[in-house]
Amino acid sequence: MYHDPAYIKLAPGSLETWSEVEEESGIKLVTKTGGVFFIPNNESHEDVFGEYTKSLDAENIKYNLMDGIELNRRFPQFNTAEKDITAMYQKDAGFVNAGLANAVHAQLARSRGAEILENTKVVNITKRGNLLDIDTTNGQFTTGKLILATGCWTNDLLKFFDLQVPITVTQEQVSYFSTPNIREFLPDKFPVWMSVGKEYDYYGVPINPGVNAAVKIAADVSGNIVTPSTRTFEANADRLAAAGEFLKDYFPRAYGPVAYSKTCLYELTPDRHFILDSLASVGAPNVYSFVGCGHGFKFASLVGKIFAELATTGKTQYPLSEDFRINRPILRLMDAKGNITFGKKSAWVTVDPIDGQPTKVPA
Repeated sequence: MYHDPAYIKLAPGSLETWSEVEEESGIKLVTKTGGVFFIPNNESHEDVFGEYTKSLDAENIKYNLMDGIELNRRFPQFNTAEKDITAMYQKDAGFVNAGLANAVHAQLARSRGAEILENTKVVNITKRGNLLDIDTTNGQFTTGKLILATGCWTNDLLKFFDLQVPITVTQEQVSYFSTPNIREFLPDKFPVWMSVGKEYDYYGVPINPGVNAAVKIAADVSGNIVTPSTRTFEANADRLAAAGEFLKDYFPRAYGPVAYSKTCLYELTPDRHFILDSLASVGAPNVYSFVGCGHGFKFASLVGKIFAELATTGKTQYPLSEDFRINRPILRLMDAKGNITFGKKSAWVTVDPIDGQPTKVPA
């Protein structure tokens, strides 16, 4: 479920490409559970809920609206019968087994002749006519097309094209609780869910059999600002406790001992939209870049296919929003010296990805 048409338009292609990967590999990667999005009515987030319904209506995607009583009746795991909430249910939502999907992608790539070089750092990229020379810690490579999908390290590679984009890196945390009521929280009984709150926006996933016997909960964009070199792998006790309290409040039968809690990184543009574009606007049309902003993996197979099409034919069959352009105004594109490359300097306004507050950038 998305509140923006740009992603809803990509959803059919995402499901289609995951199905293609499943068909070729023979391994199931996507589990459809249905999805619930709910908001306490005492929170000032009616506008967010309206964005979801408006976007779904625009693409003629069916959903059901319900209050806390109806949500509890449909899914007794939700402790909402006495809570003043508004909820939406959409039957086609689900989750991807990310670890398994990564392994399958890698193995299918190898079957087509790809070589995956692990623990290899890019130290320089040089343009040579229509070619690119890439110097790494594992040798030099020359290519006519280059795709950058380097997440939090994006600017470390864009600098070779005299370019930087405003990306904020945050250290996020996901936690797993060992529910004593396993059967109630398996994918055929319990949906994926999201909730917008005053302090944190939480989301959760049912037990993923074969991976663990615990339910997943995490707060979205709640972590400290870090860099890839300053991040830690240590879970924050206060955030773990807050997640546990939310679970006890809304899903008491899911609560149990902590199975484990771990950290990960988000790379965030100011508007949290993808970057999915070529670098043609800075004179490198044979280079493509992707930034997923903490919500890109569900589109991983599709993004790979889009870049394959762009790199081989220069166009793609899938609808790409202008909001994904690398030279869109809100990104305030700069060269490596800090000079603004696109747009009018006096008109720049960025939005902090952490608190959502607009900040005018002086000329």
